[in-house]
Amino acid sequence: MVVSIKDAELRRIIQIMKERGESLTSYREGFLKRRITNRLRKNRVSDAEEYIRLLRRSSTEVKALKEELSINVTEFFRDPPVWAAILPVMCKLLEKKNSIQIWSAGTASGEEAYSLAITAVKALKRIEGGFNPAALRRFSILGTDISQNDLREAENGIYPEIRIRNLSMSDRRYFFIEKEPGWYQIRDEIKRRVIFRRDDLSRSRATKKMDLILCRNVMIYLSREMIEEIWKNIRNLTTSGAYVVVGRSETMIPQEREYFDVIDPLNRIYRRT
Repeated sequence: MVVSIKDAELRRIIQIMKERGESLTSYREGFLKRRITNRLRKNRVSDAEEYIRLLRRSSTEVKALKEELSINVTEFFRDPPVWAAILPVMCKLLEKKNSIQIWSAGTASGEEAYSLAITAVKALKRIEGGFNPAALRRFSILGTDISQNDLREAENGIYPEIRIRNLSMSDRRYFFIEKEPGWYQIRDEIKRRVIFRRDDLSRSRATKKMDLILCRNVMIYLSREMIEEIWKNIRNLTTSGAYVVVGRSETMIPQEREYFDVIDPLNRIYRRT
């Protein structure tokens, strides 16, 4: 049986979460209702009223609902054409600057952040005609997410083979160690270039300017107000010549267009003016 969440019930759930220190106001209502319905199903709860009672008495369920809202469908080099377009961007940045700062916002369990590290190594090989391990110091990557569980997985850097299916066999051998059949760990020298922390791009207090920000397939779940906050923060965290990549189903809001040039409309790549 499919349980529908009424608007009044949703407002009560939002209020309970707010009382527990968790704000849900940044998400679109349809997305919230779908994820809450998932929690009803997992708890074998028959209606929203019963779930509200569960949420009131269980701090564990409060945390579980917050985790449910994390967008974690991911893999290495998800959507390969986008990554093919990111590589020349990375080359341009590394040709212009001695070191670059990169942010993977909504990194989930780390696949995107590590994909950026791999792409940076490939860019360095391309522009330098080879690769010197010392060149790894020329980039650093920040991976952030709201899910503490996902971030723990990201820090471990161990993934099943299905998650690295977009990598060639040579890249698997170069960037990973096979821990056991079907499981791969990102090599330490790559891992050290990535830092993970719990953060939210819309509210981040980060002060370091970024040369490349990826915020892919996150904003489609958020309210208009939150999207505006994210774009404002992206603008504040970038300077002229920096790049921003969003999801293919996402677009720049009109009030930000004066600050960014469209570099690749298909792959949603923008450059700060």
